[in-house]
Amino acid sequence: MAIVVTSTNQQFAGSEAVETDLQATDQTVRNGGTFLFQVKIDNTANSAKSYVKLYDVATASVTVGTTVPNFILPCAASSTAEYSFFPGAHFNTELCAACVTTAGTSGNSNPSNSVIVRFLFDSADNDV
Repeated sequence: MAIVVTSTNQQFAGSEAVETDLQATDQTVRNGGTFLFQVKIDNTANSAKSYVKLYDVATASVTVGTTVPNFILPCAASSTAEYSFFPGAHFNTELCAACVTTAGTSGNSNPSNSVIVRFLFDSADNDV
């Protein structure tokens, strides 16, 4: 699938990106400096735990299973999880994401079914 980005009228984030089937192949959420405020993971279609990996490097430079992620966000089997970052986790180069079934840097296997991930972000922090 492809990540779809839309503008939002949120108090703390100007954009929302949704990937309806995040896999072990890394995807660009946003190119350029980014402040990430929230990640919502829907792993209800899977009977195994999933892990969303976030990278601050260009997509072409990411090898899932080898490149060390900046964050690894777990989501239990058949459930959802939300992670908030205040005033925003800063990604200098590019915000890239992938989803795998094994914890740690070396995980590189796709989840069995779709994992839906929503990202709330902006180009500036929300430290008001």
